[in-house]
Parts: sequence; C-alpha cells; structure tokens
Amino acid sequence: MRGSSKSLKRSQTRTRTVTKTNWYTVSGEVQHFFDDVLVCGSKSVPPHLVTWLEPWDLKKLEPFRAEFLSGFKTERYGVGLREGFGEAKRAMEPEIVRLIRRDIGGDHQRIEFKKTQYAAVTFKHLLLPVWVANYRYQEKLFHILVNGRTGKVSGERPWSWWKIVRLVLLVLVAVLLVSILASLTRGGGIRGKAEAPHPTLDAVCFAGETASPRPGAAGRPPAGFRELTPGGREVLASRPPVG
Repeated sequence: MRGSSKSLKRSQTRTRTVTKTNWYTVSGEVQHFFDDVLVCGSKSVPPHLVTWLEPWDLKKLEPFRAEFLSGFKTERYGVGLREGFGEAKRAMEPEIVRLIRRDIGGDHQRIEFKKTQYAAVTFKHLLLPVWVANYRYQEKLFHILVNGRTGKVSGERPWSWWKIVRLVLLVLVAVLLVSILASLTRGGGIRGKAEAPHPTLDAVCFAGETASPRPGAAGRPPAGFRELTPGGREVLASRPPVG
C-alpha cells in the first residue's frame, strides 16, 4: 500500500497543520541481482567485527594457490552452506525492503505481504587476508582484526564505567554553570561597566524626588521649569547638560 500526504490549514484562534493520508492498494514484482554477499565462515571471531572490515576489493581476487598460505596459519570454514545461506538472506533483507518501498512510491508505504524467491544461487569459498590479535583484560577476551588489504582495523576494548560516569557528571556540571550564567546575564544580575552619563538639570531634580527647584520671583519656578508633582516625577528642563 502507498499513500500521499496533504496538508490542510484551518484558521481559528490559531493555525494548525493537519496531515491527511490517502492509502491505495498496489501490487507488483521487484527483481534485483545480488552479487558477492559475504558471509563470515569462521566461528572463532565475532561476525560484526568482520563486517566492520568491509569493503573488500573482490574484483582483484586470484585463483587459489597453495603457495599463498606458505608460512601462514589458516582456518577452515566452520559455517556450512545451509547456515551460510540463512545468514545471506538476513543480510539481503534490508535491501529487499528498501527496493520494495522505492517501487511502491508515495510519501508513506506499508508492506502488508511479500514473498521472496531466490533463483540461480551460487556460492564460492574465499580466503581473505585478516590479521587477528587477542588479549585478555580482567578475565575477558578481546579481539582486534586488521584488513590485510586496506589496513582497516576493527576490535573491542574494555570500558571504565566510573570514568564514563565522571565525564558525564562533569559535562552536566558545565552545562548547569553555563545555564546559571546565562540566566543571570539575561536577568541583569551581572552588568558590565557603562560610561556614566553627563548629568542634566532634570536628572539632578529627579534624583531628589522630594526636592523642588528654588522658586523665582513671585513664588514661581524659574523660566523653563515646572513644579514637581507630589511624587516628584514630573521634571522638565530646557537647559543644556551640565559639565
């Protein structure tokens, strides 16, 4: 099944987006050719470490010759054909699902049923150069693998959980400090030095709040001034700044 999405906007007190999906029933067939699906034939090393060594330059494979192994230790495969084919199916499954979704199209897909058929299946044994090293730490075995062609390394390492916890705590403390400083800065708790403004006469009068300018003749304020209100907040000055 496939569906396409449409966005409808309704204006009320606020705007919201509603997604509507129309589903259609479809069917079809998808064909794909898988070439050289690698399955690890060894059971002595973790398969995921072998997978991390990919990609391999399989186009430059050489026919087997006994002298290739002269002076080296090699391991016989421990995975049979039936078991190996099952591993290959699991490796191909994500790609098969992706191809089906692409063939369906649309914004969303739901695969209700699929049936996979495998045809013209062949196999071959390969010897790939891998350097293997093992070490023990606190009674646990760890593996290190190196791709003999590319030098790519995969492996395992021990973890110190108390160091991980300490690092997480340090990060949390740093984030908390940054948040506190940012909050204080926004709230005015920390202010930088600012240049003091030149005082003006109205500022001087406002600073007193309860003071009144000395009245002029006939008990009225000098020219250019108005009387302060009882709260002392109405100030008017027409003189230039002092200083």
